[in-house]
Amino acid sequence: MLRGLLKNKIDEQQALVNKAMTEQRGMTGEEQARFNALQTEIEGLEKTIEAANKVNDQQAKMNTPVNKPVHVEVGANGAESKPFNSFGEFLQCVRAAAEPGIQPNDWDARLKWQNAATGIGSSPSDGGFLIQRDVATELISNGYEQSMLAPLCRKVPIGENSDGLSVNVVDETSRATGSRWGGVRVYWRGEGDTVDPSKFKLRRMDLPLEDLMGLCYATNGMMRDVAQLGAIISQAFSEEIAWTLDDVIANGNGVGKPLGYLKAPALVTVAKEAGQAAQTILTANLSKMWARLWARSRRNAIWLINQDIEPQLDELALIVGVGALEPRFVTYGPDGALRIKGRPVMAVEQASTLGTVGDISLVDLSQYVLIDKDAVEMAESVHVRFIYGENVFRFMYRVNGQPYWQSALTPANGANTQSPYVALATRA
Repeated sequence: MLRGLLKNKIDEQQALVNKAMTEQRGMTGEEQARFNALQTEIEGLEKTIEAANKVNDQQAKMNTPVNKPVHVEVGANGAESKPFNSFGEFLQCVRAAAEPGIQPNDWDARLKWQNAATGIGSSPSDGGFLIQRDVATELISNGYEQSMLAPLCRKVPIGENSDGLSVNVVDETSRATGSRWGGVRVYWRGEGDTVDPSKFKLRRMDLPLEDLMGLCYATNGMMRDVAQLGAIISQAFSEEIAWTLDDVIANGNGVGKPLGYLKAPALVTVAKEAGQAAQTILTANLSKMWARLWARSRRNAIWLINQDIEPQLDELALIVGVGALEPRFVTYGPDGALRIKGRPVMAVEQASTLGTVGDISLVDLSQYVLIDKDAVEMAESVHVRFIYGENVFRFMYRVNGQPYWQSALTPANGANTQSPYVALATRA
């Protein structure tokens, strides 16, 4: 009401000025007196409105729950990019937003809500709060740094307006003449002759983002310690991201999660040797695995092994001359790093049990695509673990991945297919 009255006073002043200007004259004494009277009324109304705003702010503070974090104006002191002083402070704000009776308009203004896939609702079960970019980036970066396989993949970030990756890739399954690039061919042309046309073949690779979700319990005592709360949850979530990504890159079945190279149609599985004992590794196994690796992948490939096979690798050797043994394939560098055929060997928890497919693999992970959104959503509930005096935080990270290759490659000359993903068959 007061603002409407203020606007009317200002409009009347404007009318007096406009009339004098239209008639190209100064204001009359009566007009000037009215203008001055209006100015006095305007100044009084502005002071009243300012006082009313202060009273409203004070009332809002009185109605704010005791445990709700102090509001910080977004945009002040660079708050647009880093509104929270710490990850722990952010978690406390999220917890306060989940308190019984708290409505969305009571949330700390720094919290940014992300609706769930349905696009409806604004409660912790319908979506989550976006963790500020620097913290989200740190969570994901720490996960990738602790991961052994993810940093070796070809990572493609997905933009805000996209929900996955859809690209055309070369559909090539053979290197025989007339099949390279799916059908491209060139000819030696004779004088006055022409050549037959050819074209390459593409296939569509569609990779939608999938949800990687985790729950984390925090006691009421932890909730009061901002530094401890942020550090523990950050470390726990980062380490779990790392372990889970490594697991699906190797073993994922592609259903609601990434497809691992051990489940890929392009995987080449090298058969065991005739009469080979169960749970063993032979030099011939390594030699044949190397021969089945796509030649262009040799400069990037790594051996991924279950740590239980290392003692057997140490004993592998070739007979040279009269009874002499030479450890030609398996070597150690000055730094103690194990190598096979000159390529690094990495022991990973996600490798299969000794004697089964995946206990030793030879892979080029530059031929594996990993997509993600560098944002993490988080929501909280004070109800799920109420009787235990704990709060439950839910994290949501959107990611997916799969091998680029859809099938092994038949070489131009030779009978054995090749691939960037090679494993040894079961020895049972």
